Amino acid sequence: MKNIDIESIKNKTNNKIGYYNFKEESIKKSQIRKGIYTTLSIVLILTISTFTVNAATNNGIVNLINKIIKVNNKNTIAEIYEVPSQEVYSKCEGKYVTTDSEKCIKYSPIKDYDGNESTICYPLDTEFDNIEIFYDENNHFSGFHITGTSNGEYFDDYLNDSN
Repeated sequence: MKNIDIESIKNKTNNKIGYYNFKEESIKKSQIRKGIYTTLSIVLILTISTFTVNAATNNGIVNLINKIIKVNNKNTIAEIYEVPSQEVYSKCEGKYVTTDSEKCIKYSPIKDYDGNESTICYPLDTEFDNIEIFYDENNHFSGFHITGTSNGEYFDDYLNDSN
């Protein structure tokens, strides 16, 4: 028993424990790095795909997000939607006619009333810069002011309904 070197055993044990702790720590660090890289990759892919889709739709996503409509000088979200071409019966012509695709703005003839809706429609390639809907003191529709570009030309439409 005199030949047992306790210091050597302590050193070897400490070295094994230290190596085991080092290995565990490096495994945890690599797992954290993997998680961070995966998350960043997903965010990057989503961001790039959003820009790509936005570019493919001629800034449609950004324009839809940023489209503000003013109602009596208060900002609200614009309800702009596309109407596909369709066949409708024309009383004037006495036959069915095909309408063009349009981009329409939906509003209520009576402020804050959801019972019925009216629309203002423009050609499909229209990009709106400003949309304002006006209501009188009785909360009835009294006009609009809409600006933007359509067919490559700037337009400024204004209606003041004095009825």
